[in-house]
Amino acid sequence: MKKKIIGLLAIFITCFGVFLTNVEAKGKVTIYLFSQTTCPHCREAKAFFKELKKDSKYKDMFELRNITVDDKNHKEYQDLFEKAAEKMGDEADGVPYYVIGNTSFTKGYSSKYDDAIKEAIEEAYNLDNFVSPIADIVGENGEILYEDVKSDFLAPIIVLVIALAIIGGTIYFARQSGEEDKKELPKEEEKEQMLETKESEPVKVEKKSPSTKKKTSKSTTSKTTKKTTTKKATAKKTTTAKTTSTKRNTTKK
Repeated sequence: MKKKIIGLLAIFITCFGVFLTNVEAKGKVTIYLFSQTTCPHCREAKAFFKELKKDSKYKDMFELRNITVDDKNHKEYQDLFEKAAEKMGDEADGVPYYVIGNTSFTKGYSSKYDDAIKEAIEEAYNLDNFVSPIADIVGENGEILYEDVKSDFLAPIIVLVIALAIIGGTIYFARQSGEEDKKELPKEEEKEQMLETKESEPVKVEKKSPSTKKKTSKSTTSKTTKKTTTKKATAKKTTTAKTTSTKRNTTKK
């Protein structure tokens, strides 16, 4: 039974591992967002990407690298912005400016671009070993946003429930099969087991207590004595009767 449980668990772990491997097989698409802290449309774009990070479909498809071009501590970010735009064939004349895969968005942000943004993410994600045209320009500059955003929590819960159900079902069916094996035990084996059980059981011997034996022997002795006394008394009576009869016969003569 234990071997069956271990085998089924091994199959489950293997399948689950393959599932996780397939999920993480593709690398995330890096979205490069050039923005300014005082730009309202930049804040709207960031809010949209933050919400998209909560979507179970897109949350593992992309990461958002934000490059703030008005950062006083990083004036070189403006140069990165200009070089990136030039690489994509655009002019660095306004923010937010963002590059997704091979697509660049030069007209800021509006909700009407939401579908186009999602399409660009999916297109780049489905390309094998895709590397953004501006990856070598931006490098590790800027910061990754919203990596700690809690995404849709239903997916991991569903996976956990399925895992527990499979484990529970495995244990249940293993126990059931073990009970059926016991029920289907051949009659000959059952008889042999019963005989072995009887042979292994100790034989109980009833011992008579010494007092019982003594009482028995005493009662037997008393009975024998009484019989002897009775016989003697009977013999005396017979002798006396014979003597009396003899005397009577003598007197008559």
